[in-house]
Parts: sequence; C-alpha cells; structure tokens
Amino acid sequence: MTQTPSSKSGLSRRDFLKTLALSGAGVAAFASGLPLSAAPSTTRRAQNADVVLQLAGWPWTPPPETAPDGGYTAQQQAEQAWLEQNPNVRLESVEAPIWSTDQLRTLITGGTAPTYFHPGVLAVWTIEGKHVVFNQGLLADLSDQFAEFDLEAQFSDAVRAGSVEYKVGEAKFGLPEGVTPGNGIFFRRDIFEEAGVEPLTLDSTWDEIAEKALALTTDSRLGMGTQWWGVEWMLASEGFGKANLFNYLPTPAEGWNWRFDYTSYPEMVAAVERYRRMIHQDKSLGSNYGDWDLLGQFFNGTMAIVTVPLQYFTDTADIGPGALAASVERPVSEVVGAIPHPRGNNGHYSPEGRPGVSVISVNPDANDATKSAAVSLYAHMNLGAGFDLQRRLAFEQSGNLQRVFSPYPFVRANQAVEGVEGTPVDAWGQEYLDLVNYTTTTADGYPMRGQFFPPELDLGPTESAWSDATSLFRDEPGDLDVLATLQTAQDIRNTQANAFSSAIPDDQFIASAQAYYDANAAYWQSKFPDFYENTYRPWYESVIVPRLG
Repeated sequence: MTQTPSSKSGLSRRDFLKTLALSGAGVAAFASGLPLSAAPSTTRRAQNADVVLQLAGWPWTPPPETAPDGGYTAQQQAEQAWLEQNPNVRLESVEAPIWSTDQLRTLITGGTAPTYFHPGVLAVWTIEGKHVVFNQGLLADLSDQFAEFDLEAQFSDAVRAGSVEYKVGEAKFGLPEGVTPGNGIFFRRDIFEEAGVEPLTLDSTWDEIAEKALALTTDSRLGMGTQWWGVEWMLASEGFGKANLFNYLPTPAEGWNWRFDYTSYPEMVAAVERYRRMIHQDKSLGSNYGDWDLLGQFFNGTMAIVTVPLQYFTDTADIGPGALAASVERPVSEVVGAIPHPRGNNGHYSPEGRPGVSVISVNPDANDATKSAAVSLYAHMNLGAGFDLQRRLAFEQSGNLQRVFSPYPFVRANQAVEGVEGTPVDAWGQEYLDLVNYTTTTADGYPMRGQFFPPELDLGPTESAWSDATSLFRDEPGDLDVLATLQTAQDIRNTQANAFSSAIPDDQFIASAQAYYDANAAYWQSKFPDFYENTYRPWYESVIVPRLG
C-alpha cells in the first residue's frame, strides 16, 4: 500500500540502529584510524565556496588544512578526492550536540543544526518515530537528490528491503550508511567444544539457549550476556514487546488509534520468568551490558554466549571475532558461531531477525544546492569511488582482507572493491555469508507498520512505563509478580494514549490497518505456515477483526 505523509505540518532504543550509528558501522568509522603518509601535505579548501557542509564529527570529519603526523587517513584522502571534483564546496567542522534529542531538536527548530545528523536521535530509535519527525518537518526531503544520483539503483538488496527505514511512501528522508543482517547471537565454538556442549544452530530455541548457558557457567565465566534490554529479545521472538505484533492493537474508535495489551498472554509472562530465572536463580545470565562490553567479555572468554548485532561478526576491532580467532591461532569459523535470534515457541520469526538500516538525515533548512552537495559526498564516500579508495588504501597498508570487508555486508549493491583481489568469503568464511543470506531471504516481505500507516504528528505515549517494567524484570531479585508489573505498564501507557489525538482519518487508518494485517497473513502463510494457522489467524479473527469493525 502506498502512503503519503499527513497533509498537516508543524514542528513539534537503544536498538541495534542506534548501535550502528554510535559504533560507526558505516564507512565513517571504517578508516579513520589509518594514517597514510603518501597523502599530500595540504588539502585544498574552497574558502569562498558557494556551498558549505557543516559536520559535527559524524558521519565524517573534514580533513585538516595541513597533513597531521603520519599523513592523512584513508577517509580524509577520500574526502579530498571529492573536494577536488567539487571546488565550490567547503567542509566545515562544527561543535554541535547531535546525540542529544532535546538539543538536536532545538538546533533544528532554531535553524542552527549542522548538515548531517542521525534521525533516530529525534525518533526514539523507531521506524514510526522517524516517519513522525519527517512529518513534523525536522528532516530534509531528499527525494529529488535520490533521483539526481539514482541512489536506490546502487543499494544492496538488504537495504532496499529495508526501505521503510529511509522513506515514507515515496518521500525519502535518509541516506543508508550501515546495514546489519539483524540482531543475533554469538557463541564461542571453542568453549562449547571444550565443555562438551553441542553448538547452537538456526533451530535453537531460547529454552535450549538457557539450558546451555547454565551448563557453560563457571566461577569465572557467565554462560550468557545481553544488553540492559535483553528481555526484549526473548519477548520479540514470540511476537511480544513494548509495541510488537500482539501487544500493539489498533483502536480506531478512540482518539489515539493504538492501545497496549501486555496482560492477555500467559506466554509473555513465561518468557519474562525464564529471563528472570537465568539472572536470579541460575546465575547464568548477565543483562546489564552495552554492546562493546559484551564483545570484550566474549573475547576474554568470560561469556560464552552474547547478543549483538550480527554485522559485528565482521568487526576488525581488537576485540572483534577476527582478532579473537587470531589470538588463539584458529580460523574464525572454528572459534565464533553466529545465529539470528531464535524463533518463538509459537513459530513466530522475530522482527529482530530482519535486516536493519542505519541512515543519515540532512538539515531541513538546507537549500537544493546544499542537499545535492550533501548527497553527492555521501554517494562518493558510501557507494562510489571514495568507498573503494578507503578500502583499497586500508588493504595496501594492512594486508588484511578483513579490513576491506568490514563492516559487511555493504550498503551498496556492488559487494566487491575495485583494486582488491579477494571476496567476503575469503575474509569471513562461507558460514557468515550463508547467515546473511538466510536473514535477508527469510525477512523478505516482513510487514512493518511504517510501510502501511501514514505518519502521525506526535510520537504518542512515552516508553518510560515499559522501561520501568523491564528494569524490574532485570534488577529485582526477590519475588516479583510479573503479570501485575505488566498490568501497571499497560495501564500507564493506555492512560497516556488517552491524551493524544490521531491526525489520520478513521477510514484511512482502518484501510491502512487492513492492508497491514493482510500483508502479515500473506507473509506468515508463505514463510511460516504453522504459525499462521495455529497462532496468527485465530488471533487476528478474535482480536483484530472486532477492533476494525
């Protein structure tokens, strides 16, 4: 279904996309630490440029006027090559709080924002949130520039499959800078082998993982580690969560079109209780870590299983899987295994297994010339000659093919690098490439609400009540009434919903909802027919049909 933004105008997760942006999953962070002395000693700067692109440390930093000790980095050389071709443009470094929601919003509404920023900062790191802030006028419309540079033809299949991350209907607001095959699980094959525990597979369940985490826990090692929000991974596999399939219900009869239901599903309570048992009884799970903490523990062998974005398999940091394999002098395929999050006990495939796209947005006050320059630089650095240059120089200096294909997969369709012999399989092994293919093909056609519903003018109820509940699940060691805790979160969020009014007419919302649930039926029936017949169809008929009249 094609959608368009609401005609009204105005200004008004910490998930793996925030991780992508802050950890530099895009090209920006790739070559920033590779000084190359062969670079020229100065960089030409258009002091009287017609166009100025202001960068606040992300997604790139402008090259300095004169070469630093050791020469310019590969990234800076790629920028210089683009500046040579665009003498009317200057790159300017500015200080700006682009990772603070309130401060970034103030910069944009005050007309002082830098050229580039991440839309997730404004949008509570959700797809629907990005659509809302675009509808509020906080993100530039880049549709003309997409056409000017023929961007979508250059994107990989995984990026195009995730187009809901960068466009609303046919309007484009984001430039894809990083793609992950999905959120997933790493496990130490060597530790499993030493302990006599069978490795995890695509068919593993959360119950199996809990058992194996317990078996691998010792005085010096946790069986498993997750992020602070680890309970959400287990819930999402079953279709549950703060606003997942079964918990976020259309309610066109009310002023705000959605309500929350956290209390109708015993399976939701059971998933939370498993999570709590692992932490407080089995002592096999630590769930208060960031991604890099988890990778460090994994590297050191103090955790045997960790939940991280799957593209971290190709991270070349000192604690990445490649460095770990090198430290024990074994191929990476013998040391690190990776799987997507398990399917639910009901057969549901988690939305966390869907490829995710991190995007760059542009200041909405930018004129056409500035937007064209901004997109031209992006295309050069992420899709074209600048992308190849960075990776070719990195390989020439390091001789390490893994640095060429990190992070992988690429945003662009061309997955080779000009001037470098070797393939992603040579760098990371066939198993990882098979995993990328599995998540991409399995999630193909996965319906996301943002594809079907026009964006609202408000973000709606806050997430604080849900966050309070998940904190209790994680941190409260004593007896906790899980259902009562879910009831409190549900009541607070639904009370908040009563204070909002939807900008979408009821007939348009109902038509959008019908299209969304029809797409769900088609996807589940095609990909996971048992889930469709046993769970989705009965739930749809008993819960959704009455709500849509």
